[in-house]
Amino acid sequence: PLGLQAPGPQPGTSSQGQLRVPAVPKLNRHYCGACGKGYARKPSLTRHLLTHTGEKRFSCPNCPSRFARREHLDGHLRTHTGEKSFPCEYPRCGKSFGYPGDLSRHQRVHTKEKPFPCTYESCTKSFARPDHLAVHQSVHTKVKLFTCTHEGCTKSFARKGSRNRHLSTHQFFLLICERHGPSLRPSSPLSLISGTQLTQNRAA
Repeated sequence: PLGLQAPGPQPGTSSQGQLRVPAVPKLNRHYCGACGKGYARKPSLTRHLLTHTGEKRFSCPNCPSRFARREHLDGHLRTHTGEKSFPCEYPRCGKSFGYPGDLSRHQRVHTKEKPFPCTYESCTKSFARPDHLAVHQSVHTKVKLFTCTHEGCTKSFARKGSRNRHLSTHQFFLLICERHGPSLRPSSPLSLISGTQLTQNRAA
């Protein structure tokens, strides 16, 4: 079975007949049979076991999403309602968030805390977010985490922004310019229609 229970500490007596108090008052008595992690309370082990079984008992009434834990469903529901019940308490900030984790990440903007250090030898950089650390470590590993999603393209990039700029080279747009007339250019923040629409318009 995945959940195993270890015997608890047995109280002993001293030579004077007094009760001997265990050195560790809270001992992990419930262990995961799959990975060996221990928990002091059985409900904690039960929640942990869901990470191995993949069971997701809590379903969202608004979309097909399912979750292993009730609190995760509660957080997801706020994406539908727009509720942001975790406000930043720093003066003159005014921002609020739907998840406590999002609030914690945001607060590092104020505290300048960077709790995720690079573990490579001789590198002293630290980061406020684990995903930023992962992107940085690709400098050491030479692994390019962001691949082009365009069909038939095999290029990869170390940074998300570089990948997004590359994606614009696969799709050209007709830039509508009132002064100089239409011209084909890569994607632009101005008025755009796709190259496919351009072909359809010409055929019409």
